Amino acid sequence: MCSQILRLASRLRTLVWLGIAMLIVMPSLAWFDPDLASRWPQSDFEWTWKNRLAAWALSAPPTLAVAIGLGQLLRFCGRVREQRAFTEAAATALRRFGWAIIVGACILPASRLGLWLYVGAVPTAAGTWTRFLFGQTLLAASIGLTIGLALLVFAALLREATRIAEENASFV
Repeated sequence: MCSQILRLASRLRTLVWLGIAMLIVMPSLAWFDPDLASRWPQSDFEWTWKNRLAAWALSAPPTLAVAIGLGQLLRFCGRVREQRAFTEAAATALRRFGWAIIVGACILPASRLGLWLYVGAVPTAAGTWTRFLFGQTLLAASIGLTIGLALLVFAALLREATRIAEENASFV
């Protein structure tokens, strides 16, 4: 395998570790920020530590699904670094990554809605709920579904390429 691919896989692995750390640390820092109430002006919710923990738990599932998926991307990068990209293990890791992204995208709207209902966020103007349900959340979920499905296609292609490579190797 060419050295450029190995270098890219190594760099990707580094960025994936950074991404996993950020997905775990940044939301936690946001929910336990002392100035959290100012970011929720439409709610007179009492931000006790118990309520902050509950809000974090409501918002965490999509993020954790993606973090778990990134763990599968680490496995894929490991196969590439071992020069075993055309193996069933590499295709499986890529497929699992795709499914994790899809799961995160599918549970994102419910997670956000549950959070808004928990904190008692009320619409401040006409259409606030519509913007929430069909705005950024729907956009993020749609992009996640698209990327997840693309990863499933790439995993299927990799699985087929692996099968063909094994078949060709058996002729030699």
